[in-house]
Amino acid sequence: MIRELIVLMGLLSVAQLSYSQNFAHTIEVGPVAGTSFYLGDANQKLFAYSRALIGGLVRYPLNNRMALKGALVVSGIKGYSDVYKIEFDHHYVFATLQGEFNFFPYEQSDYNIESSVITPYILGGVGFIACGKQKKNVTLLTEPISPSRAVVLSCGIGGKLKVNSRVDLNLEWTINKALSDRIEGVAELNDSYGLNQNMTFNNDFYSTVTIAITFAIYTQKCECRTGFLKGH
Repeated sequence: MIRELIVLMGLLSVAQLSYSQNFAHTIEVGPVAGTSFYLGDANQKLFAYSRALIGGLVRYPLNNRMALKGALVVSGIKGYSDVYKIEFDHHYVFATLQGEFNFFPYEQSDYNIESSVITPYILGGVGFIACGKQKKNVTLLTEPISPSRAVVLSCGIGGKLKVNSRVDLNLEWTINKALSDRIEGVAELNDSYGLNQNMTFNNDFYSTVTIAITFAIYTQKCECRTGFLKGH
């Protein structure tokens, strides 16, 4: 599903870039905060064992439908295995590059009657996760394995609200698939079902729910329809 969404995002990008229009490009930066939870061998419940998340993002709108976003966040992974009676808890750093597609033409414009200051959107992208060492107070049967580092595929949905021409609010939910079964940092949970030959079902997932506020730090003045206005 994640790969299909990324392909769809690519096709939508090509279609939108081929549609010529004038657009005031901005570079947006801002803080991100929210929560993160792990889904894998030791947890199958949404929002269970949630950990706080904090970070920052940079976004570059390609037009009023498409945008590129880079983000760096810090959070944690926590879980408990009933089978092995093991609890684990450690932090991670996640860096990602994503593409966003807005369902509505997202901009604040007096000249485009179709423009909207609020829009839902979908996203897809690729990133990299680096997990830290286990906390000392967790219960492990054996020594923890080396902290995991893995490539991550992401997909998600969200909503944007343009407060004014310089400030935007974002609410977002992503599902992230790590191309590894080691992000728990526990030997017993690495390939616990003997599925390492089938990475589709054996890899770990984690999800994030975040809110962000971004500020435009650069604006290219839109010269669209300037001649039209002068002539009338």
